[in-house]
Amino acid sequence: MQLALHIFKKDMRHLWWQVLLGYVLAAVIMGFGSQPSHMGGVPFMLMIILWGVVISRVAIQEPLASERSYWLTRPIPRMQLLVAKALFLAVAIQLPVLVLDCLVLARNGYSVATYWSGLAVKQAILLSTLVLPLFAIALVTRSLGQYLSVAAALGVIVVALGNVPGPLVIHSEVAWVILAAGRLLVLLTLSFLCLALFRKRKIRQGRIGLCALALGLVLLCYLAPYSTVFAVQERFSRQPEPPVSFELDTHRRPATVPDVRGWVAPGEHRFDLALRVPEGFESVLPLRQTASVILTDGTRWKSAVASHFYFGYSPARVDRPTISITVKDDEDYRKYRDRPVIVRAQLYMVRVKQSQQGEFTLPHGSTNVAGLGVCRAKQLERMLYLYCESPLKDPGGYESRLITRDGRELTGRSSQIRHYSPLPAENLFSTMTHATTGWFRMGELLAYNEVQDAQAHIKAYEAVAHFRSELTIDGIRLGDYEVRQR
Repeated sequence: MQLALHIFKKDMRHLWWQVLLGYVLAAVIMGFGSQPSHMGGVPFMLMIILWGVVISRVAIQEPLASERSYWLTRPIPRMQLLVAKALFLAVAIQLPVLVLDCLVLARNGYSVATYWSGLAVKQAILLSTLVLPLFAIALVTRSLGQYLSVAAALGVIVVALGNVPGPLVIHSEVAWVILAAGRLLVLLTLSFLCLALFRKRKIRQGRIGLCALALGLVLLCYLAPYSTVFAVQERFSRQPEPPVSFELDTHRRPATVPDVRGWVAPGEHRFDLALRVPEGFESVLPLRQTASVILTDGTRWKSAVASHFYFGYSPARVDRPTISITVKDDEDYRKYRDRPVIVRAQLYMVRVKQSQQGEFTLPHGSTNVAGLGVCRAKQLERMLYLYCESPLKDPGGYESRLITRDGRELTGRSSQIRHYSPLPAENLFSTMTHATTGWFRMGELLAYNEVQDAQAHIKAYEAVAHFRSELTIDGIRLGDYEVRQR
């Protein structure tokens, strides 16, 4: 261990000014940013670049990929070398982020001891997302130029993949499962890979392992079935749900719309089958559904997947889920439109309940609601918004409305159900995260100066159960449920 400490001190002597600059940038982010509670902007980007250079420099001090390195001719145990490098990365990168998070929490009035689990998870996210990948790349490259080229190419690929339209699962309410699985895979794989590289110096195998890991992450994001990911989400439900049976609501017909082109693509028809929620299952929100239509000759039409996502639903009332079926306008459609068919659907649902509530007086009041954080009114471009700020994790579901002193309701109910992750931290870049919702009246945003002394009422909601339900409807005529133009 003494040799590891000696190597650690040697690295610190060589790179002390870069480590110190990282701490200075962390202090700048904390104290002088336009949004002090958020790590963002130019100082943060500079700190990311600095971290990348520091990681490469500390790895190249005793390079594994070089056959001419001085340390290979000396009795330096490789595991001692690994301990020294790990200690350096902990002090130079992990520690300033931890200190910054603690200072930001204390500055915003939160106890560090209360959020220790979230701080630990955020440290693991930093390790798996940034530190370990860059360190592994530095271990299998021979020079700083090689390292920067590979790191830059990897960054370009990540940005490009982020802008490519992907499957609904990576943009859905269960995307946290993919992110958590990917981070865990990176953490375990790269930990094993770094250990193996220091033990046996198999550089070629290390490069192959990094490429295989990158390919595995892409396949995980783009090929993971929604049903499998949702099954993981069901495991984390707080309350197990008994089997739920939905029925077709024959009294509720699809709406007529001014312009059907806004509802379906050209050459397609849409049918909305409203369902009746069983008694006792209030505040059930639809997330996603798949449906297929079986014709009398056995032919099966598979409708496009409909994702209701998690915005715009009011948890305070029963939301009747709707099976939306989209089919192409062809000869089979015209033949079977008014004939009895069988519809089979699978529904993915979430049940929510009210957890806390609060209120404050506009324009300068605020309230602290458990699960949401501190909520206040905020002016953005002269418009009025509800702004809720929460430590380490996005605010959960909520519903809000504005009421004047004489009891008039100025706005309709505005609601969001934002996430279902059980993890105490989710974001690498922010210590304090926020949600912003506009307050509307008659479809238009309220101006900030229109509201004086009104009361804002906020209710917080949390997801208590996720479940799926299968439904078969026999002998239905699709033509009776088609979305039509007025």
